[in-house]
Amino acid sequence: MKTIGLYLILFTFISCNSTTEPNRQELKLISWNCDNFQLSLDTLHKAATFINSQDPDILCLQERPHTNLVSYDSIKKAFPTLLYKATNGREDENLNIAIFSKYPLQNIKTWYFTKTYNKMIQADVCRDNDTIRLYNVHLQTTGHGKDLIYNCRQRYKQSDLLKKEIQNSSYPVIICGDFNDIPISYTVMNLLSVVDDQSQCLKGSYQKLGSLFKIDYVLSSPSIQKRSYNLISNPWSDHKMQISHVR
Repeated sequence: MKTIGLYLILFTFISCNSTTEPNRQELKLISWNCDNFQLSLDTLHKAATFINSQDPDILCLQERPHTNLVSYDSIKKAFPTLLYKATNGREDENLNIAIFSKYPLQNIKTWYFTKTYNKMIQADVCRDNDTIRLYNVHLQTTGHGKDLIYNCRQRYKQSDLLKKEIQNSSYPVIICGDFNDIPISYTVMNLLSVVDDQSQCLKGSYQKLGSLFKIDYVLSSPSIQKRSYNLISNPWSDHKMQISHVR
């Protein structure tokens, strides 16, 4: 059986822009659709070993498995340095989400989109004298056939809702997650009318279908400075990890 060390050696790091060494003024964010950790504690522990080695300040997970399949307590224990946690209050059958942070989380709120398990969660991250409003987002899943058009329209509505929340925020915002839509879609362009794209590149984030499609993003208020952004291939999910430094 392959060891964790071999997995780490096999990682492919895809940089979308030049990187900068982090400093104390920066915030390191990892956002990842973890694909339910493949419903395996072994996968959770291997992925957590890598994530912890990156020492993120914030970790946002999409598609957290139902706690009866991979317990939420096990997931929390896998990230011991991220002491503050937030998740959707209603444990859905699937597509649960979570935020883990080194810094206190306040004003936690979940939006449950209609007729779907897709959702987004808000939390205010309090660091020293600064507060950032964080949105961990999983917009409508794409689907197939007739569902494709319906789900596109649902994402448009969800994008409009998120845009309104961004515009009404009293704090600078960071939005990250699985948007399930491409960069030139209404979903993404609508949001980019009010925020900047920290993940501005066209490299695919969805590992299936030849990694052709970028559907995962990190967006932020213009006042939040982009330092670096990387996509990281991995064997534990159908999505690459997003690692972003902001300042």
